[in-house]
Amino acid sequence: MRHARSGLSLRSGLRHARSGLSLRSTFRRVRSGLTLREGLEHTRTVLEFELEFQAQLESASRNQVLRNLAMMSLFMGTPVLNALRGIAFKLGAQQVDVEIAAIAPAMFGSLVAGSCLLTILMASGGIAEACRLLDRKYLVSSLPALFSGFGWISMNFALLSGTGPTVMILMLKCMILPSILGEIIITKQLPYATQALAAIALMFCIGSFVLQGGDNQLGGVSGMLWAAAVPLSMTFGNFLLEIVARKYAAEAENGLGEKIRVLFMNEFWKAVFQAMLLLTFEWDFVTQGLVNGWTLGFVAGSVLSFPLSILCYNSCIIMAGTLRTSIFASADIGLAYLLEGIVFGTAIEFQRLLLIAAITLLVLTHTWFGIDLRKHAAQEQQQQSLQEDQQQQQQQQ
Repeated sequence: MRHARSGLSLRSGLRHARSGLSLRSTFRRVRSGLTLREGLEHTRTVLEFELEFQAQLESASRNQVLRNLAMMSLFMGTPVLNALRGIAFKLGAQQVDVEIAAIAPAMFGSLVAGSCLLTILMASGGIAEACRLLDRKYLVSSLPALFSGFGWISMNFALLSGTGPTVMILMLKCMILPSILGEIIITKQLPYATQALAAIALMFCIGSFVLQGGDNQLGGVSGMLWAAAVPLSMTFGNFLLEIVARKYAAEAENGLGEKIRVLFMNEFWKAVFQAMLLLTFEWDFVTQGLVNGWTLGFVAGSVLSFPLSILCYNSCIIMAGTLRTSIFASADIGLAYLLEGIVFGTAIEFQRLLLIAAITLLVLTHTWFGIDLRKHAAQEQQQQSLQEDQQQQQQQQ
């Protein structure tokens, strides 16, 4: 306290206190029979160890702050990128005079995203971390890639058919219905009644919003069919990706590197699957020139916007889970509706803004109760494991 009052920092005061304690311990060692030099060397060793330990604590604290800032940036960027992707894809498609392939932009986007992840992996862990990708266990990543890859292709087909970007994002919110099944599998518990009621009310609000938009926002029967396939495939892909990434990261020494490897293999298998579909169903575009007629605006809006959004969204899923990511991503509905009105000149109606506010609140309600359900399930699993351990100890005794 005297050092603090005299203007010194708390850290310097602690160092002075440690010096006093170490000096006292030195004289004790001198009295106990050690030489003065040995006592001073012991004191210096103790002080160096304490300073090194304090430096490690400060470094860990800085790393935690940087990690929290990175997570907040990803969470804040997720709704913005989700809203911009549909707008950019539709705007870029309007700048092209020829018919374009719907699968090719998603495939090139997966290749760009995979290249970025591989670069990050090699920069953070070196070639040794990248060589671990040859392990056969990463074949499991092909299963979530199969679902999510088909989901992104379906989204492109729906947007090219005329489905509005806002309607497309609302269809993504329908992922809540199949996600209930995933929550039952993960938590092994039935959802709360509030979650079920919120999901039902959400479906009514989404249906009301979509029907008010008219045919120019729906994209016809084909557009709505493609849009309906998106939430089903994306839900199973995201949940499988989260399960695989968390399981592998828990078993690995470098958890962050393992998560990056899972993300890379997910994009790799996604690109392979999309290339197979491209060669099967859009061979005409390959023979005529796959990128024929593509402009810089189309590449920026329809191709490069994909890896940015998918990297941000998948990183949030792996770091914080699907439910917490959905909380931040719920803001993309209002952003997409306002941007669609500004960019394409569609009318912005107050009644539809109220519907968007209601949909956002319902998504937050459902997701919040889902997080609470997971916490209770985790606590019950811990209690059960403790009881089983106690029973085993009693039987051994």
